[in-house]
Amino acid sequence: MDLTLDRAHHGRMDTLDRRGKVKAAAALSVAVVMWASAFVAIRAVVASGAYNPGQLSAGRLIVASTLLLLYGLARGRVHLPARRDRVRFLVLGATGQALYQLLLNTGERTVDAGTASLLVSTAPIIVSVLAVAFLGERMGLRAWLGTAVAFAGAAAIAAGAGGALRADAGAALVVVATCLWAVFLVVQKTLAARYDGFDLTAWPMWIGTLLLLPFAGGLPGAVAAAPSAANAAVLWLGAFSSVVGFIAWAYAIKRLDVVVATGALYCVPVAAFVIGLVFLGETPQVTALFGGVLVLAGVALMRMKGPERFARAEALEEAE
Repeated sequence: MDLTLDRAHHGRMDTLDRRGKVKAAAALSVAVVMWASAFVAIRAVVASGAYNPGQLSAGRLIVASTLLLLYGLARGRVHLPARRDRVRFLVLGATGQALYQLLLNTGERTVDAGTASLLVSTAPIIVSVLAVAFLGERMGLRAWLGTAVAFAGAAAIAAGAGGALRADAGAALVVVATCLWAVFLVVQKTLAARYDGFDLTAWPMWIGTLLLLPFAGGLPGAVAAAPSAANAAVLWLGAFSSVVGFIAWAYAIKRLDVVVATGALYCVPVAAFVIGLVFLGETPQVTALFGGVLVLAGVALMRMKGPERFARAEALEEAE
């Protein structure tokens, strides 16, 4: 599977007009909020004790896959991926859907949320390295500096949540999940030029659901016995954190450099704190608030245009 095949077809932020930039940024923001809300929903499910990690992962993807299938049938278009891309879609379903969720949910049984957040926040750094190595993308000093600042902010947020890295099996599972998530993001980018947001979301979700079915034993009984709040949280995870979040992400990644798009993922812990404050009454520590400022500053630094990029953007605008 050659990840370098589609370099020339990758979308670039500099080639978008102002309306395109706004739409891409809006989609990226929706993805960040939807994925951040997942932390609150997962916390509600875990607190109920109604689902084990396998049942939670399978239940979430079954909801998402059902909604995507109904939508695909309603619009009258469900196409198989091209033969040359089927291995990549299998990789997407296995890494970013089935294994990532299963390992993360299992790891968080012993790893506190702050530690898990810090570990998962390293994914954009892994993505940056993979994108430079396999996708031909380039990162200047400003982008690397922004990555370091954003990661420092993620570390501060974890410290504010009381997180502390522990060398146990749970932490190892979260580390593996983070690496798989980074692989998912990079492989997805290689397909973005040839598929729309629905295809990039639906096929990995359907594949991930099939892979997780062996872990769904006892799921009907768990649903029947679970409190309504826990079931509502699973529905939210499937319909919004998965379907809406991944479609919005697929739309954005089709139009943005993978390094730029994944840099925005550092905002997920910030959004999660805001959502937790509103819905759970959780008040972050001052250290966590300071970390949030660092995260936003780092992302802004990564997105900042250098002199050459300003010149290219101005030339494009004049040509329009």
